[in-house]
Amino acid sequence: MSRSSRRHFAKSLAVAAAAIPLTTTDAFAQTPPQPAPPPSPLAKALTGVVRAQHGRHLSEDELKRIEKDFSDYLPYLDGAREFKLVNSDEPDFTFSSLTKR
Repeated sequence: MSRSSRRHFAKSLAVAAAAIPLTTTDAFAQTPPQPAPPPSPLAKALTGVVRAQHGRHLSEDELKRIEKDFSDYLPYLDGAREFKLVNSDEPDFTFSSLTKR
């Protein structure tokens, strides 16, 4: 079993650190920001519900941020909706209240 010295190990780290910028020249290049996609109809409808219930307490900027949040999270909700449960799927526990009957 060959042992390497600390000096050899430090040299190999220095060479590796120097080689990283040479291999990833485009990794840190700045790209122009992409325009935000338009909100989906469902996000607009949900924002309308929020506007109807709480619009008097929210500014237009806050409502735009809420609409963007709805638009960003809808794909995750669609994925959860596509996950099918079978009849044998059940919780790990059974809830029972502490009241006596």
